[in-house]
Amino acid sequence: MVSLSVLSYSQSTKKERNFIREGNEKFEGKNYSEAEKAYRKALQENEMSELAKFNLATTYLRQVNVNDTTKNSLTQQTMKMLEELGNSADNSISSKANYDLGNIYYNKKDFARSIDYYKQSLRRNPDDDQTRQNLRLAQKQLQEQQNNKNNQDNKQDKQENKKEKQAESKENILEEQVSKEPKVIGIKKK
Repeated sequence: MVSLSVLSYSQSTKKERNFIREGNEKFEGKNYSEAEKAYRKALQENEMSELAKFNLATTYLRQVNVNDTTKNSLTQQTMKMLEELGNSADNSISSKANYDLGNIYYNKKDFARSIDYYKQSLRRNPDDDQTRQNLRLAQKQLQEQQNNKNNQDNKQDKQENKKEKQAESKENILEEQVSKEPKVIGIKKK
């Protein structure tokens, strides 16, 4: 009985690997919908397959624009899968999942979150130069975003101060006009 369960497990993993290979071939050929089907079949064989889950998530990323709200549920599903895989014991899968999440947030212009995910990716794979480069870009973009916000805040403060000064000036002018002694218009004698 024990050998039977081991045999069925090895058959399942063989089928799983075959579906993953098929999915990879379809993915490389840019046939993402067929790749998705193959990865789903691999997950039917082994629902715990992190490789099939990661490849399926990557396929979803190729099929959606993360800023496209019409496919928001697919984007959310993809992000959820990647977040789960980001905690994987497999450093390679975890690193790549966190890298992809960093890219998603970068494209959404949420640079602080993208930085966090790039850092998590580098903790799992410190030799990944592409992630390091993306981290630097995200940090630079965050700095620019903060500078722009500060500039806008300063500009807004200046405009508010200018309006306040103009209002004060108008009040002062009115006060001066009101507080001035009325002048009499002289009448010329005839």
